Amino acid sequence: MWNTLAPVYDRIIGRLLNNDITVIKQIIHWKKSDVVLDLGGGTGRVAEQLQALVEKIIVADPAEKMLVRAKRKGLHTQLLTDVTLPFPDQTFDVVTLIETFHHFKNQTESLKECYRVLKSGGIVLMEEPNPTSFLKHFLWVERLFDHVTYRTPKELKLLLQTIGFQVIKEQPGRLMYFTVAKK
Repeated sequence: MWNTLAPVYDRIIGRLLNNDITVIKQIIHWKKSDVVLDLGGGTGRVAEQLQALVEKIIVADPAEKMLVRAKRKGLHTQLLTDVTLPFPDQTFDVVTLIETFHHFKNQTESLKECYRVLKSGGIVLMEEPNPTSFLKHFLWVERLFDHVTYRTPKELKLLLQTIGFQVIKEQPGRLMYFTVAKK
């Protein structure tokens, strides 16, 4: 599905999601020395906005055609073929999962991988649709096209804590919510 959407993603879907960029830039303290993994970053919609704030950002995604779009934006990319991330332990200062975690088939293993590739004290920044909001009336549509598992903010916090993360910030929104956790 995502390879099919690649040519139009930024113009149609990405445009609808651009309101979150301001919050993403402000919710954590970005450092010029940060090495960032944008997990499930697709066309690099978010990474493109963050690249001037950090030393390096890598967009990792299983949709090859989405990554082609990210490369055209001058971004580093990594094709994912497995839940195991192809990076050494403690590589990244920040891992972002922006509007993507609900698509992960094995969420627990994916978060364990995030934990593994984060440096000690590293941050995971997540933005997800809130299934308890008004949005719940529309989330079923996504299930027609893809495997999705939506978690409430409370469920996500519990999952992160089970893996060993310390949730340090939660920012609810009308439709989407942010969670920041530290390794």
